Amino acid sequence: MFALRRKSVALFILLVITTLELSGCARGGSSVKVTLSEFNEYGYRRVCLFFHLLKTHHSYHVHYHSVVEDYGLHLRNIKDRTGCLLETPIVLGMVLNGHQEKGVLMLEESRIHTRVVLALLVMVVASFLNLFGLNLAGLSVIAGILAFFVNNQIEKVPFRDSGLDLKSIRENLSNKEIWLWIFLPLVMDIVCLGIARLFLPVYIEFEMARAGSFVAMELSAVTVVQFLFFALGEEIAWRAFFQQRLANILPLSTVLVISSVLFALGHYSTGNPVVVLYGLFFTFVNSILYGIVFHKTKNAWVSTLSHFLANIFSVIVMVTLV
Repeated sequence: MFALRRKSVALFILLVITTLELSGCARGGSSVKVTLSEFNEYGYRRVCLFFHLLKTHHSYHVHYHSVVEDYGLHLRNIKDRTGCLLETPIVLGMVLNGHQEKGVLMLEESRIHTRVVLALLVMVVASFLNLFGLNLAGLSVIAGILAFFVNNQIEKVPFRDSGLDLKSIRENLSNKEIWLWIFLPLVMDIVCLGIARLFLPVYIEFEMARAGSFVAMELSAVTVVQFLFFALGEEIAWRAFFQQRLANILPLSTVLVISSVLFALGHYSTGNPVVVLYGLFFTFVNSILYGIVFHKTKNAWVSTLSHFLANIFSVIVMVTLV
């Protein structure tokens, strides 16, 4: 019992020292690494450590790197009533189960580097220039894809945290709720085309002409591959890069609206104002849904699946109707 109390006191002192170290590093803007270990000789079956950062003017990312595979990690952040992540304080909790388990908790100051800001600006400007007939929407996607891979490489982001982790696809697709979100854009396309068929038939011809300017609008294997390729590119650029980066400094709802407005502008094409606005509205809504899918799964492959299914369904319906 005495040994257990002594260990508890030592653990408390460790937490105090760690808190002070974390706070000091926070003010300096540097990163800090904390290694946690569990030792059998003290009889600990479960160790739960909480690090409470002192008040600073910084917000933080949490990067977790494990050296074993079979234990649970629980991280929680204090949020305000609007759901925004509070910059201070941040409470991190780690739970280690079993024997001889070790882990590393990495905290890094959350900021957007100049190279990221430049890429975001290119995407914003290219999307807006589409309104003036310059057709540079493709540049925004290319910029987003390049920035995604370059920044992940520079920052040494683990592949499992990049948004393109293949291993987590199966886990995400086993969640029935995720499938509901995956199919919602397709449902919105059914609503869009159904209303257009009844009240705005010219929209279908307009959309066929718009999409046909860069993709073969026919039922073929080539069309399927093209739509899959474009869906993946847009999801990497707009969700895995733009949304994920901007979400570091803005609330999710704000990020979804901003990214979806820009995404819709990237699909702008001149024509009858009513028809154009009708199409942009549903593009905006679907972009919100793709963003939610990505937010829930943190996987661009899953949001790509949602995007691809909606697009290919629309092609099949429009080709059939025209």
